[in-house]
Amino acid sequence: MTSVFKADNIAVISGGANGIGLALATKCVEYGMKAVIVKKTLLALNAGIGLQGTWSDPAYFQKIMGVNLFGVKNNISALPPLVTDFSSKESPASIIITGSKQGITNLPGNPAYSAPKFAVKTVVEHLSFDLSKSSSCPSLQLLVPGWMFTGLRGNLPGKFYVICPGNDVSEDTDKNDMVDGERCGPG
Repeated sequence: MTSVFKADNIAVISGGANGIGLALATKCVEYGMKAVIVKKTLLALNAGIGLQGTWSDPAYFQKIMGVNLFGVKNNISALPPLVTDFSSKESPASIIITGSKQGITNLPGNPAYSAPKFAVKTVVEHLSFDLSKSSSCPSLQLLVPGWMFTGLRGNLPGKFYVICPGNDVSEDTDKNDMVDGERCGPG
């Protein structure tokens, strides 16, 4: 991560008005980076909403999928060509996409939230493979925060953690759940 959080690097953070996006922007500035923050956009790599609904409510599933998966996918359609143009092996550019532990552990209770977060994890893994074919090979990370009290659930914004334990599992368990997001290509 030292190649990502480095003075004079530029971070473009969408969904940076509050929650994880704002915390990420704050951390980047602490490292001396220049941060460009987009307050609101549907084309967000930091896309996430949480709603409650039932299996019989298609609008509940569609709205969460629209933001949590397609908000990320739409941005991926536009950003990689821009990132690869500014990336080199000596100074790799980075793409950081916010996922969720729910996309890895798939805990019961909110299938409409877990499903698109699992899909985001899969999309990032495939994007990593596709970007590995580029000569500049930008770095790609899936940010998987533990349970955080952010505006997503109507709580006050939380502190920033790249990887942090949830309240219900040990730090070792969390580390075992994490994926290697810094690899360039599969394996």
